[in-house]
Amino acid sequence: MLYKLPDKGDPSDVLQLFPQFNLQLLCCRYWWLKKWEFRELSYPYWRIYWNPIPGASIFHNKKEIRLDEDNIIMIAPNTSYSTRLFDNNIPGFGFSLEGGRIASEKEEVKVVDNKSIPHLFIHFNIGIPYDNIFPQVIERETTEHWKEKLNVITHSLKSEHRKFDFFTVLTIRSLVLDLLSTIPEKEWALISK
Repeated sequence: MLYKLPDKGDPSDVLQLFPQFNLQLLCCRYWWLKKWEFRELSYPYWRIYWNPIPGASIFHNKKEIRLDEDNIIMIAPNTSYSTRLFDNNIPGFGFSLEGGRIASEKEEVKVVDNKSIPHLFIHFNIGIPYDNIFPQVIERETTEHWKEKLNVITHSLKSEHRKFDFFTVLTIRSLVLDLLSTIPEKEWALISK
């Protein structure tokens, strides 16, 4: 056992060791999508997807995963998957993307009326070795607690999308950490040895 001189306020002399990780947010955006057909996506960072209405799907290992308000998706780094809206064909080569920022509540209503899909996406890394987790798509039911966080995030993004306030960043980080904590302990243990 390792010992130390007790810090002020810590009555114990037992040294505690905590795994270090660095949650780095790369982007957080709330867009409308009219087209979102990709034959293959795979990036060296994590992704979170959530859509408040149905109509979008991702495909991984021959399984279709639908996105809607009750379903939140987290994709591990270097995971290969494809995407599409509605029953649109996925192109044989390249991709088909049409979308842009949702900048207000009114615009969000107009987006839905125009048969587009509102789409929240968050990209992040947590650092080595934890970004080396097994490639996978993690699908979770959206809890009421997470829906509150998603509402805070999307509401904020409709008014400001460049400079985030402290509370919004805390909410984004909290959502990311909540989702990461749903990955079974044994998967983390495999890469931290």
